[in-house]
Amino acid sequence: MSDIVSSGSGGLRCAWEVRAGILPGRPMPEHTKRWFITSETWELENQQWSDEEFKKRFPEGSTFLRFQELAHEYAKGLNDPRYLNWVSVEWLWY
Repeated sequence: MSDIVSSGSGGLRCAWEVRAGILPGRPMPEHTKRWFITSETWELENQQWSDEEFKKRFPEGSTFLRFQELAHEYAKGLNDPRYLNWVSVEWLWY
């Protein structure tokens, strides 16, 4: 079963996807995780805010950068040759 994290409602704008497995090209679903950013979130965060206003409105920072960091941290945690032979991180723009 895949693990999915979404930034809100609305159409998809982009996603980070981490997959891993033993046989090359055959991801194991229990290690697949996705982070989706919706168009609504993307448009809201990419208005022309001043740095101060952006920090006030989005104290956790950019969803894009947070999801990027989460995906790479998750992938690092899967890098263990005792259990898996490959890990892939993909960024998808819709």
